[in-house]
Amino acid sequence: MEKILKYGALVCAFVVLAAAPVCAKVASKYEVVDIVGTQDIYINTALGINNSGVIYGSAYQRSTSTWGIYRYNTTTGATGFTDQMHIARDINNSGAIVGFYSMRNGEDQYCVWNADGSITDLPHMQVSYYLSGSNTSINDSGVVLGNSNGSILSRTSTFIWTQGTGISAPPLPAGSDVWTVNGFNNNGYYLGTYQKGLNTIISDVPIPLPDIVDGPPYVYSVPEYRDAIWSGDGSYSEILSPAENQTLRCNFLNDQNQVTGTIYSGNNETHVFLWSSADGMLDITPGVGNDFWCDALNNNGQVLLEGCTHIGDTYTGGNYIWDADDGLVSVQNLIDPESGWHLENFRGINDNGWIVSGAYNEITHESRDIVLRPITTPEPGSVVALIAGLVGLAGFASRRKPSK
Repeated sequence: MEKILKYGALVCAFVVLAAAPVCAKVASKYEVVDIVGTQDIYINTALGINNSGVIYGSAYQRSTSTWGIYRYNTTTGATGFTDQMHIARDINNSGAIVGFYSMRNGEDQYCVWNADGSITDLPHMQVSYYLSGSNTSINDSGVVLGNSNGSILSRTSTFIWTQGTGISAPPLPAGSDVWTVNGFNNNGYYLGTYQKGLNTIISDVPIPLPDIVDGPPYVYSVPEYRDAIWSGDGSYSEILSPAENQTLRCNFLNDQNQVTGTIYSGNNETHVFLWSSADGMLDITPGVGNDFWCDALNNNGQVLLEGCTHIGDTYTGGNYIWDADDGLVSVQNLIDPESGWHLENFRGINDNGWIVSGAYNEITHESRDIVLRPITTPEPGSVVALIAGLVGLAGFASRRKPSK
């Protein structure tokens, strides 16, 4: 037994030592999972991913010659398809997908493709494709946020739908009759814009705007809009631009009530920001000449973004991820270069850090969607501690006295 402990520990230590240089050579932080679909279902475009690793997007079913929406589980490989939804907008962590399909009269019908495969139609409204766009979403309780160009609600064109309750207006703070809701989260908070008032502008040059008064001087009024986040009790916080010559566009709200979006500067720069009521406004792409836009935000405060940095006379474009610990990092540099994958458009990120992206493979010359999963590698200190422990075990075995 003594010899088994001694030599077994030494063999383990040797194996770890031999493997350590291999770990050190691994430059990639993400492994690539190829989304290939099935023989019957051709996957066209991935649109997002939930925390269970389920991806959704547009697809073509060869057996029926129809386009529709697919749902693909990256863990089990299970693939579902429906031709009863033509446009998909969001997926929740239960696997329910919200979207709409086109009717024969040219209007669009909101619907939910449930996790069990059934389709639930929302009450019919006049829905415009352009209005039912980026803000259409579904939370983990199955509540749907959407837009209608029909005059069914007051103060806003945005509606929420709940199974059993139906259509209602989202809670809106007092103080404005014009609200646009751009998103909501699982904690009852909403993100949007409201009309704060009117600004009066005087100009010596006529401008074709409403409410103009004959001149010169020409006097006209333009609405002043503000971005805000608010809760169901009516309280809200404004999200203000850092400077007067900068314009905000808020894109995403997570369950930590963090907001990310873009800042348009007067010098034609576009930066990405992360905002919270506690920390205020943070420019996560600082630098002169930078041009970025954000693609996604998860509940851990990780932001996916694309764009280019400007250092001196050099512009470098690419796909990036930002978080509070590592700052702005190129995701392309964290993929094994021998895989041949070159990232294109980001599609989404879940709370596990899994990223869905369009990509082109320079080896096979194919374009398709892929999933990037973080690789957990042991820290150098952990490897050293493991080796020291194994060597200590071997030493203990060699000193151990035989029992009587």
